[in-house]
Amino acid sequence: MTTKLSIADVRSKRHRASQCSPEDLIIYKMISTRARDYEDAMSVVHRQGDVLDDRYVIKWLRQFELTLDDSTLVTQYQQWRNGSSPVKVI
Repeated sequence: MTTKLSIADVRSKRHRASQCSPEDLIIYKMISTRARDYEDAMSVVHRQGDVLDDRYVIKWLRQFELTLDDSTLVTQYQQWRNGSSPVKVI
């Protein structure tokens, strides 16, 4: 998976921090089997709103739907983006 990283540099002699993009975090959380991760993904979708790259997220969720035999990922993401937020039971 090619990640869509955004790098946050901490300029000091010994420290450098990096973080994943909101899109990657959503994907990682949605493929998790923990209920808390799913809730986290929904929260990120709602907080980030229109700044999310939907095409990127949907492209990867479709790949994971095939790999994980889970046809609910894209539909759930699109429901969240449209303001509907039923939580998937894991």
